[in-house]
Amino acid sequence: MEDVATDTGEESTVTERRTIEVGESGRNVARKLGIAKDVVSLGGSGASLGFGIARGLTNFGFGVASACLRKPAGWIEEAAGPNVLSAGLKGVDGVVGIAHKVTTGCQGLAETITHASLHATKSGLAAIGAEDNALWKAAAGDEMAEAVALVEVMVHRYTQEMISVPPTDLLAAASALGAMQQAVYHAREMEQEVVGLPEHSQRWMRYAAATMGTAWFAGLVEGLSAPAMARAQARREQGGGPGDCALACAGVDGHIEVVKFEESTRELFAPGYLVAVDHEVNCVVVSLRGTSSIRCTH
Repeated sequence: MEDVATDTGEESTVTERRTIEVGESGRNVARKLGIAKDVVSLGGSGASLGFGIARGLTNFGFGVASACLRKPAGWIEEAAGPNVLSAGLKGVDGVVGIAHKVTTGCQGLAETITHASLHATKSGLAAIGAEDNALWKAAAGDEMAEAVALVEVMVHRYTQEMISVPPTDLLAAASALGAMQQAVYHAREMEQEVVGLPEHSQRWMRYAAATMGTAWFAGLVEGLSAPAMARAQARREQGGGPGDCALACAGVDGHIEVVKFEESTRELFAPGYLVAVDHEVNCVVVSLRGTSSIRCTH
């Protein structure tokens, strides 16, 4: 019975290992298909740019050709009145105009067909499980790709309702908002309103940013700057772990002992966190954040 139980346990382990391998293989396939889908999307943008350039050059070329025909015809008629030569030049100009319209129409048709083909390809890849933003994830990491996608969605939602608003109205609204903010600021300044922040507030804020890790918002405490990433790289070269690098990226300096640092969790109700002993201020710091995932759960 013991041998049977042992064999069963080994078979269960092998089955679990195979399941994990199959899952990893499926994710790799989805990632590769996603990269292909993203490349197709980039191809659509490139096609629009290319066809736009082609239309501009076509209009310019035919415009020059037409001008080279119309101008001499006009000069000839001014000098000798309407004649066979000026009429012939105008006739050729008419043919050039027709060729211009035909060429422009063919370009429009080709662009429509190209975009339809790319859209069908993209839809097909999505239907068979292609991963979203796979190219971004391969280039910048999963969390950075999700951050970019989130910003893109936010910007789209924010600007969608203002598409039909005239630019002059947007400018007037922005000016009015700025004037209101300035008025509130000066009113509070006149009242001599003073707000006191807790001690070491900036340091605690940097701890909070550090929980995002070096790949995310830790370096944004000082804006998009190279020094933050340079600090993290220098700490890494000195043998620092992920928590040490995140603190360096966020600009938390001094003698700090990282006890525990969890950065990559995406589970619900299991936020990332950092526990450290800050010998500079003689405190044990526990800093928590969310999962850093933009995926919605219903």
